[in-house]
Amino acid sequence: MYSEMKISNYTIIIIVVCQALAIITNLKYWQKDKSHILILVYTLFGFFLFTLGQYLTYKLKQSNINTTNLNESLNCLYAATEFLVFAHVLNKETNSSNATKITHIFKIFIFIITPLYLILININIFGNSPKRYLADSLSFVEISFIGILILLYFINLFKSSPNIDLKKSPIFWLCSFSILYTISLPVSILLLEYFRHENRVIFRLIISLHYLSLSIVYLGIIKFIICRKAHIS
Repeated sequence: MYSEMKISNYTIIIIVVCQALAIITNLKYWQKDKSHILILVYTLFGFFLFTLGQYLTYKLKQSNINTTNLNESLNCLYAATEFLVFAHVLNKETNSSNATKITHIFKIFIFIITPLYLILININIFGNSPKRYLADSLSFVEISFIGILILLYFINLFKSSPNIDLKKSPIFWLCSFSILYTISLPVSILLLEYFRHENRVIFRLIISLHYLSLSIVYLGIIKFIICRKAHIS
C-alpha cells in the first residue's frame, strides 16, 4: 500500500481527505434531490476506488493475481458515472436546450459503449496495454464532453446579466473547480502510457498533478453543496 501511495507522491491521501469531506458535507446538508443523490453516488464511488479499491488491488497483487481487468473495469464505470452526474447537474443548472439535446444523445452512447468496453476488457484476447487504452478512451471522451459543457456554461454566463452574484452560485463554483481536471485528465491520458516505461519520475509527476486536480473537483462539490443549501434556504 505504501508503494501505491508513493507512486502518486502521496497525493492520493489528499484525494481521500477531500472525498471524505465531500461525503460529510453532502450528508450534513442532505436534500432529497436527484442532483444531490447523484453527487453523493459519484463521491462514494470515488472514495471506494481510492480506499477499498486500492486495498483490494494490493491484496490481489500479493496473491500474484492480475488486477488489470478489475482496475480498468472500475475506471470505465467511474468515467460513465462521472459523465452522467456532471451532465445532469450542468444541464439542470444552465438550462441550455441545445446542450441538453446533445447530452441526451451522448448519454445513449455512454449506455451502449460502457457495457461493450466492460466485456472487451474482461475477455482474454487483449494484453494489458490495449485494455488500458479502452478505459482511457472512454475517460478521454467523457471528460472532454464535460469540459465542453463547462465552456458553454461560462459562455452563457458572460452573455447573461452582470447582476448575478457568482459567490452564491453553486454551479459557478462546481465549474470553476472542475476546469483544471477537464484539462489535466485528457493530457494525462495522452502522456501516461508513454512515460510509464520511459521515465518514471515524469510518470509519477503526471499522476500527482492529475490527483491534485481531481481533489480540487471534490472541493468544488463541497462548495456547490453549501451554496445550494444556502440558496434553497
